[in-house]
Amino acid sequence: MQQAVLCMNLESGTRRFAIEGDECIIGTGGDCDIVIEEISVSRRHARLKRDPDGWRLEDLESTNATRINNRRIEGIESFMPGDRLQFGSIHAELRLEDAAEFEVAVGQPEPGPAAARPLSDIPPTLASDRLAQFFIAQLPELIGRLRTLPANSHAACIIDCLPKVIAGRWRLLSDDSVIVETGTGDEDADGQHRHCDGPWCIELAASRRIAPSAFEAVAGFALSLVQLTAQTPHRAHQRNVKIQPGGLPPLPVPPTGHPGLRSLYQQAARVADSDINVLIEGASGTGKELFARFLHAAGGSDRPLVTINCASLPADLLDAELFGIEKGVATGVSERAGKFEQAHGGVLFLDEIGDMQPATQARILRVLQEREVFRIGSDRPRPADVHVVSATNHDMNQLVEEDRFRLDLYHRIADWQVRLPRLAERHMDIANLAVHFLQAACKKAGIGFGGISRAALDRLKAYHWPGNVRELEREMKRCTLFLNDGEALRSDHLQDRIRLAEPQEIIGPATLKDALEQAERKAIQQALSSHGGNISQTANQLGIGRSTLYRRIQELDIAVE
Repeated sequence: MQQAVLCMNLESGTRRFAIEGDECIIGTGGDCDIVIEEISVSRRHARLKRDPDGWRLEDLESTNATRINNRRIEGIESFMPGDRLQFGSIHAELRLEDAAEFEVAVGQPEPGPAAARPLSDIPPTLASDRLAQFFIAQLPELIGRLRTLPANSHAACIIDCLPKVIAGRWRLLSDDSVIVETGTGDEDADGQHRHCDGPWCIELAASRRIAPSAFEAVAGFALSLVQLTAQTPHRAHQRNVKIQPGGLPPLPVPPTGHPGLRSLYQQAARVADSDINVLIEGASGTGKELFARFLHAAGGSDRPLVTINCASLPADLLDAELFGIEKGVATGVSERAGKFEQAHGGVLFLDEIGDMQPATQARILRVLQEREVFRIGSDRPRPADVHVVSATNHDMNQLVEEDRFRLDLYHRIADWQVRLPRLAERHMDIANLAVHFLQAACKKAGIGFGGISRAALDRLKAYHWPGNVRELEREMKRCTLFLNDGEALRSDHLQDRIRLAEPQEIIGPATLKDALEQAERKAIQQALSSHGGNISQTANQLGIGRSTLYRRIQELDIAVE
């Protein structure tokens, strides 16, 4: 399907206007369909018309004339797409382009002229299926979890369920102090809601307006459950999982839809407060440092976090940075503590540890064994009790086999070994990540976010992203430089290597469990689609109960319209 587009060469750059309907008025007047703020253009300069025989252009007695292929027209004349048009001193061209370039796939498109009132003025209702899913599927599971968790984590567990019912940032407060915060939202959003009972309050900040009755139904029940569990004694012999004041740190925004990556972050919250060392493997740009910072925050942000890139310094300088140096070792050298000393009692993040020289590896091994460090040129040990989190884009097993990395050090730093997936494996996250990065870049540039066209989104999904999430972020920042205020991202804004990329085969699941979940997710999605989202009919087709279907929809993160 094709879309008629009028491309104008303005002083600020080329502007593109999608032609809706069979005619439009061009001029400087605010009542025109296409408004051009240019002194040579009249208030109502010309009329563009489409009829069964083609395209016509009518001059509306403009002061500085309307032209087709440099020839001034009088009255109404026919023209073809691709002809050179001119309104005063403004040159333009009518093109027929792929309609997908003008369909906003993600974002908030402006309402069309037929809208009776702005969409933002209409509070969305909460789907009955979403409420039913919460009370039938999520609630029994929540009660089961509360029975096994310590009392001081009950509130966090309850509030963490709420963004799955109503999207936004939820807060639980007691005497105006924030106890738990979870979900994502806009603190300055118009959609602010508050439900209180005595000293307890639940707040919701949502980017969209929420029907008050829907908020009250969910918040009222959640607050009652929080108050009830706060009064319930808990068995002392159950495992004590440490929860930081204010709850666990929020997961990175936007949330991932990749089940394996979600599982890693959930496990990280438990590992964070232990004394085991973590090795994060993954290609460049997959978020290794982001994962390391989450580990640190989950274990308590009051602890020091010290980072160093082991590939950015030559061996001698790296040793001095890691272990410190004593005064007088060389002329002009001052005494300074190394990263191990600075991180004492906290987390030391060794980025690109696979590039470290063997001699440095041997010294690190001793520090980890003895939990003390000797500065270069000193014979006095200093305490260095650190939780080491390492990262590399190399295959560590291969480095060990090639004798490029010490096996004993490898076992010291890899108590828990994590592999972060490439962006090509996180295909379901591309749209959300692109929107997140583009919105942030537009906000920084001071322009309105207009969304991403369906054609541009298709191109983003077809590209294989060798630079992973970091490459996508940089591409969205670059595209922002060429966007006008409120303009949607189109495929022609993308670099050629992305715009012209052939669709890549999506990397398959890494384990049998992933493969089974992928097959189950696809079967449920197809059944939901064939029954228009009807839960009862879908459950009957799949041969399972409604509650089982609700539970699997939640666990597999399947969207229900």
